[in-house]
Order: sequence, then C-alpha cells, then structure tokens
Amino acid sequence: MANKREILAPRRSGFKSQNLPRYLIVVDTEQTEFNYLNGLKNTIPRHLVDRVDIQIKNTSTDNLVEYCLNMCRKNPNYVTPWIVFDRDRVVNFDEIIRDAYSHKINVAWSNPCIETWFFSYYDKPQNISESTICVSKFKEKFKQENGQEYKKNDKNIYRKLNQTGSQDKAIKYHDVKFRNYRQDATPPSEMFSCSTMYMLISELLEIISKLK
Repeated sequence: MANKREILAPRRSGFKSQNLPRYLIVVDTEQTEFNYLNGLKNTIPRHLVDRVDIQIKNTSTDNLVEYCLNMCRKNPNYVTPWIVFDRDRVVNFDEIIRDAYSHKINVAWSNPCIETWFFSYYDKPQNISESTICVSKFKEKFKQENGQEYKKNDKNIYRKLNQTGSQDKAIKYHDVKFRNYRQDATPPSEMFSCSTMYMLISELLEIISKLK
C-alpha cells in the first residue's frame, strides 16, 4: 500500500525571469475547466502575449498523464506541465495524482468538482462529497451574485467570477483548506470541498505579474 504522503506533495515549478515561461495545461473536459483557464489566458495584456506560452489541451481523464507526457516529449520546450481534473466519479483519482507526481507533472484537482473552487470566489463552500450537490449549491450562489443562470459551457466564466467574486479569497481559502487536510495525511479523494486549482492560478498570476 502506497504511503499517503506520496500524493500530498505537489511539485511547484520554479520561474526564472530570463526564460520564456512555457506552460502545458491538459484538462479532461472541453467546457468548464477549459473555458475557465482560457479566460485567464485571455487576460494577459496584448503586449505580453509573446512573452508567455500557455497551451491548453484536453483529453480523457484516464489519458491525462500519458497525453501530457507525449506532448512534452514532442515539445521539450514545455517546461511546466499540469493536468487539471475533478474527482467526480473517478475511482482511481488518487492513483492518477500519484502517477502525475511520479512523472513530475503538476496537478490542479478539485474534490468533488471545479464548482467547489468557483464557489469559494464568493463564500466558504460546505464540505460536500457529491458533484451534483456541489454544482447545485454553486448554481444558487452564482444566480444570487450574478442575476443569471450558471452554465457549465460559459466561455466567460472566468471574467464573471472575477467581476462579482474574489479570486484572492478563493486562493487563500483553498490554501488553508489543503494545508489542514495535509497535516492529517488525508488522501485527495477524501479532501472534500478542496481544490489545488489555487496553486496553478496563483502561479500563473505570479508569472504574468513578473512579466509586466
């Protein structure tokens, strides 16, 4: 049986200002996570676009690690690889995370789903283990804050969350939540209403800030 701490120590990439930052981010959906991350990418000022390379691709959940490795082999210039996915009904959730770390791939996961990360833009999410309940709770919060229905295929979700919510609040909440879980060596599959998206987002924001 693997040591639980093997899947609790995400690799944070370093940033050297003299190098062109190159990110490969592989998600397991064509909609929610893809649109959210594209929204962040689109906030990069036009005069800085050629100074940072962020490629966002998608594949199936079980193929995330292999796809990411293949992309990196084809293009060694991708110095910072990430995979992004939800626990949802993924039975080998912890194993995928462990496999990614063993290949020095960073992981931005959400348990039970990305909506727990979205919810924290507005408030502390309740400890929820079911994706359907998590999505339902976020739909209520989103409509309350935005006056419109939440749609998982919304291409403007990043902009809307940042207009009516607080990205800093979300980052701080999940940073504390993850650290608390980690102290007890809780496996990611049991870290309910927790997300390591905060690591990816805070790192990208830092990169963009250093380029200005």
